[in-house]
Amino acid sequence: MNDNLLDQKTETNVRHQIRASVRSNFNRWRSAVNVQILDMNNNAAVDTLGYTYTNTVLSTHQALVFGPDTRVRQLGLQYNYQQSDKNMHRSESRSMYHTLNLTGSMKVVERLLLNMSTGLSFRNTPEQGNYTSQVYSLRLSHTAFQNRLNTTLFSSSSMIRDSRMLRLGLNAGYRLTRRNLIRFNLTYNIFRGTREFEEFRTSLNLSHRL
Repeated sequence: MNDNLLDQKTETNVRHQIRASVRSNFNRWRSAVNVQILDMNNNAAVDTLGYTYTNTVLSTHQALVFGPDTRVRQLGLQYNYQQSDKNMHRSESRSMYHTLNLTGSMKVVERLLLNMSTGLSFRNTPEQGNYTSQVYSLRLSHTAFQNRLNTTLFSSSSMIRDSRMLRLGLNAGYRLTRRNLIRFNLTYNIFRGTREFEEFRTSLNLSHRL
């Protein structure tokens, strides 16, 4: 008979988790680095329940902030690395992910703001092998009538293997009174790949705050 206060019982699952982060905030530079390690294991001779598992995540976020009076407001870079292994005794069970995002924000004219982003992801999994995905997006935001009317035009495109998606949309909201807000949404989606179809969505909502 084993006492868990003295030693681990047979086939008891053990979980170790380590997290660390470093953040800095300078005049125009914002920086963050995060590390997370997860290790799950047990002393069973055969891990039939799949408790043996490791996961490592490394991410960083870097941004340059120029201020509200400049044409270019902000430039950012995000990188994420993740490696997971469902069984530390079999190399073919290991999965690896690399994700890179570039973002930017600039003032086109007064009250008109443009946000741009580009994302690239590389994945290597035992089930699906190596493949990449790409995501691009644009967003135009405008305010008028003393910020009572907010309008956003957006477009996004993604490419994952043989699949393609394009999304176009318009969002608008107008504050009628302090308690009443009307919203209009319009979205058009185009899908090309194993399933090819197009969809059109629209909605009009009126909300009242008590």
